[in-house]
Amino acid sequence: MQVLRSVETSWKRSFLMLAAAAGLALAGFWILDAVMYPWAVSLTSPTLPGTWHGELFTPAGREQWFGLELSADDAGRHGNLKVLGASARLCGADGLREYDGFTRPENWRGTQFNMVLAATDRRPEGLAFINLSADWDRTNQIRAQAQFASGGSQTVAAERVGAPTRPGADPDTLATVFLTLRRGQLRDFGAACARLHPQTVRESSGRKS
Repeated sequence: MQVLRSVETSWKRSFLMLAAAAGLALAGFWILDAVMYPWAVSLTSPTLPGTWHGELFTPAGREQWFGLELSADDAGRHGNLKVLGASARLCGADGLREYDGFTRPENWRGTQFNMVLAATDRRPEGLAFINLSADWDRTNQIRAQAQFASGGSQTVAAERVGAPTRPGADPDTLATVFLTLRRGQLRDFGAACARLHPQTVRESSGRKS
């Protein structure tokens, strides 16, 4: 009986030591990430990953609502360094369009980043690309500049009639847009989109059902 108790005690001690070692290793990895990527990992201050949204007016004067979901991605396809992944939504009178992209912040704290967002659908018309240049205040606000690129429908139409191509003929590609994004929730985007463009929300809901 004494031998069994001794074995049990030794097993428990070994298990606790292994658990403690695993906990220390995980804490070490977390601390290393917090030192190397403070924009992505922190317990003392806000981080860049999260949900952001705000209103913008395109160069043609169309009112849109822009939502941006940022994440810290350290998947193997990007190597060992963390990158900033993004999925975005642009809600306007002409419908809802979704975009994806990723980049690396321009500095250690992640207060500046530049990103190209590409539309995830195959529509040739409309604003297929968004070039985003952003400054984060390390709290709950991002000030950004956006330039839109057409999906090419204007160029295709010109080629069909034998005229010279005119890339970027869409008036919304002719100037830079300035916008302010604030931290929020996913539901905030839907509510704002419904307020500005209720028809867009109804059509989107109809497609999902």
